[in-house]
Amino acid sequence: MRLPTRVGLGTLRLADEAGATATVRAALDAGVRVFDTARAYGDGERWLGAALARHPDGARAFVMTKGGMARPDGGWRADGRAATLRRDCEASLAALGRPIDLYLVHAPDPRVPWATTVRALARIADEKLARDVGVCNVNLAQLDEALALAPIAAVQVGFSLADDLPLRAGVLARCRERGLVVVAHSPLGGPKRARRVLAAPLVVDLARAHGVAPAAVALAALLEAHPHVAVLPGARTPAAARQIARAADVRLDDGERSWTGCRGARGRLRDERARRLEGDHDSRGEHNSEENILAHAKNYDASSWRANTASARAGHAFSWTR
Repeated sequence: MRLPTRVGLGTLRLADEAGATATVRAALDAGVRVFDTARAYGDGERWLGAALARHPDGARAFVMTKGGMARPDGGWRADGRAATLRRDCEASLAALGRPIDLYLVHAPDPRVPWATTVRALARIADEKLARDVGVCNVNLAQLDEALALAPIAAVQVGFSLADDLPLRAGVLARCRERGLVVVAHSPLGGPKRARRVLAAPLVVDLARAHGVAPAAVALAALLEAHPHVAVLPGARTPAAARQIARAADVRLDDGERSWTGCRGARGRLRDERARRLEGDHDSRGEHNSEENILAHAKNYDASSWRANTASARAGHAFSWTR
């Protein structure tokens, strides 16, 4: 399995159909061809399918979606039962109104044997309900078990300059060994780390040098350090979608790569406390972090970043999770 672009768009935080249509259109216009959604994202699959259908390049888009996740009272609870996974896949097909290029188990369910969930995924592949199948949020043992039971083509895990757990745990190495596509959700660090990543002096300085947003540099550094990894930053406005798409155009030189390599950057970001951005985190989570990122990013000196940020300032433009 091959992805048409290494920079994709996560759709978790798209707020309404009009916003989804505009944001997906902006991403397509900027060259993005990979889109991620899930049955647990409410109307997100339907909005994405409709937006792609309205765009001349929408038919060429690669769509991945996920099943096996419930949202009780707005929370997240894995549901790995075989019947749930099958029902979610059929519902996703109906909502998207198009084939599923990659169908993923959203997360292992500790209440259900992992083998039961993976065998259900294998049946989805056997019956051609999706072109390829994969798993999300797994450790190395879970990945190895899945590989023994289903034709796994891709793995989606949280991975960023600030969080290299899949690298240290051996998941990325196994994926390289088996020729699997690796897709990074939360590639800017997630709600607890994104503000620190984007405020780090090395990221801001490189962004200024390349004339792009700090988010584009952070994504580009991850892409260059790990050529087999694709990234799925989220965006909830057209301006944010255009900004993250610029990551595909950034080329770091050898010196820049040495400073932004995942392990080195993780240590530097850990040491950079960014106290002015740490003090106001609250239970609003991703919403709050998006707002603060935009607030400090307004002062970035590149003209294209200033212009795009001005149009997004009133809303929460970025989403840092899958």
